[in-house]
Amino acid sequence: MRETGTEAWKKFPVKSMAEVVDPKKECDALEIPDSVTAEEKTKMEELFKKAKDGSGARADRALREFEKMGYPALLFLINQLREIDYKNTDAALWGMRLNTTLMNITMGVHVGYAAVDLGEEMDPRKAQWNAKTVKEWVNAVKAQWPTREKFDEFITKRKAKKDAELEGGGDKKDEKKPEPPKGK
Repeated sequence: MRETGTEAWKKFPVKSMAEVVDPKKECDALEIPDSVTAEEKTKMEELFKKAKDGSGARADRALREFEKMGYPALLFLINQLREIDYKNTDAALWGMRLNTTLMNITMGVHVGYAAVDLGEEMDPRKAQWNAKTVKEWVNAVKAQWPTREKFDEFITKRKAKKDAELEGGGDKKDEKKPEPPKGK
C-alpha cells in the first residue's frame, strides 16, 4: 500500500491535467460473479441512479443501502469509480462519496483518497492521486477478497476485532504491561 497521509498527493510529480491517468486504462473492471443475482444487479443500478441523480438525504439513503449489500456493492462501486473524471472537481467529489461508502462496506479499509472541497480548483497532483486509488481498490479485491466468502470471512473477523476493542476499552497495544518480576 502506498503512503496515505493527507498531504501525500502533493509529492506526485504531475504538472498538468494532461498527465492524469484514466482509471479505465489503468485497470480492468472487476468481474461481477454469477453469485450476484439479477435482482441484486437491478437493485444496485437503481440505487446508483438515485444516489447520483439525487441530493442530500435521498442520495445518502441510497448509499447506505449499498453498505447493507456488502460484497456485490463493493464490486459494483469500484467499477463505478473507473468511470469518474478525476480532473473535474464535481466528479472527484462524487468519487469521494463512493470511497466513503466503500470504507463503510469494508469497515474502515481505505486507499487514501485525498479529500476534495466543493468549488476547489483541482490540482493535477490530487487528480492523479485520486485516479490511482481505483487501482488500489481493484488490487485489494483481487488480493484479499476474490470471492464473497473471503469478503464475508474478512468482515466477520474485522467486526469481532472491533467489538473486542470496544469491549476492552481500546486496542490491546494500549493496555498496561505487567511489571517484570523483581529480583531476589
